[in-house]
Order: sequence, then C-alpha cells, then structure tokens
Amino acid sequence: MKFTDKVFVVGFGSVVLVMVYAFLWFFLATPVNKAFHHSQECTITAAVNRSSGSRSYSSSSSIYIQSPDCSHLVYEGKRYGLTNDELVERIRELEGKRVSVEVGVWQMPFSSVTSVVGIEGLDLSK
Repeated sequence: MKFTDKVFVVGFGSVVLVMVYAFLWFFLATPVNKAFHHSQECTITAAVNRSSGSRSYSSSSSIYIQSPDCSHLVYEGKRYGLTNDELVERIRELEGKRVSVEVGVWQMPFSSVTSVVGIEGLDLSK
C-alpha cells in the first residue's frame, strides 16, 4: 500500500469516526445525561430562553443559565409540561442563590456548553 493510500485511509477513517460520534451524541447525549450525572455547586445569576432557526419551520429553543461559578449552562432536564418561558421564570426565582446543579457526564468535546439535567430547588409543578 502506497503512502498516499495510507493517508487517505486514515483521513477517511477519521472523518467517519467523527461523523459516527456526532450522530451518537445528537441522539443519545440527552438520555445518557439524564441517567448519569454528577452534582456541581453554582450560583445562578440569570436565565434566558433563546430560539434559533425559522419560527415557521424547524426552530429550536434552549434555556441558558448564567453563573459566575459554572460556565455556559444549558438546561436539558425534565419540564413536566411547562413551557420554556415558564421554566425560565422558575429558574429566575433561584437567582442569587447557590444551588446544586446536576450536570450530565456526556459533554461535547471542545464545547464550552455544559448540559444541565436538574437544579436543586427548582419547582416543576404546574
């Protein structure tokens, strides 16, 4: 096998590996994080609901939580029928408090976003 063939095989294999990992992360990260997580102490200073994409087609929404102790928190936990806006209001009730945040174990490598699956003291009842 020539050197250029070896480079092609390694390069192609790397691309396939990255694509498989991205596919698995996209479909499995949230369920895995909900099942396996650890606690981290954070002071909540703000929470916002951010949307991306077209409003009429395939838009997505994420809840971002600001904390000086923890970086780039994104809430991916259970909502129990609450809308994102209602959930943001409930998280804002915890502003200024130091709470235990449940952080998922499967984070995207080289990403500053931290997936949060639960917050101590967060009232999710309707």
